[in-house]
Amino acid sequence: MRSLSAITLLAAILGVTSCSKPESKEKVIPTDLTIIVCDASYGVIDTVVVPDDQQSRSVKFTLPKGMSEIRVFPLGSRLHQDYPTSAYITGRPNDETWMGLGYVEVHIDEGILVTIDGNGFGNLNFTEALNKEIVKDIDASTPSPITTIKLKGEPDGSGQ
Repeated sequence: MRSLSAITLLAAILGVTSCSKPESKEKVIPTDLTIIVCDASYGVIDTVVVPDDQQSRSVKFTLPKGMSEIRVFPLGSRLHQDYPTSAYITGRPNDETWMGLGYVEVHIDEGILVTIDGNGFGNLNFTEALNKEIVKDIDASTPSPITTIKLKGEPDGSGQ
């Protein structure tokens, strides 16, 4: 199993706190693990409902052109025991201004989210409006072009 990334570990140590939790669990977390990517204003860009199939995979969210930040966070109970449940991980552009990774990558080991790699973290502000946007995106079930899902052992992100 992978160890926690430095960003994830720092967020856990600092005790990041949350405002609220999703109310409609069946819709927002139908498999006990949903990964959400938002813009800096908590506008939902994409959601990934991770199947409960105990497979290892990675989910990579590449920053859309012209965007300076994305925020990625998981909801559900299939998280590493030390993962901070009230934090988001940021992704910044890979350019001279931001010097970021240009993406955020989620690592799932045998069905359990173990770490999220990115550029930083912050306190998750989970609101009812965000909850409704997540449900709307899940119901639409339209994959975003910024999202690449790769099963363990696949040479590229063709596992979407």
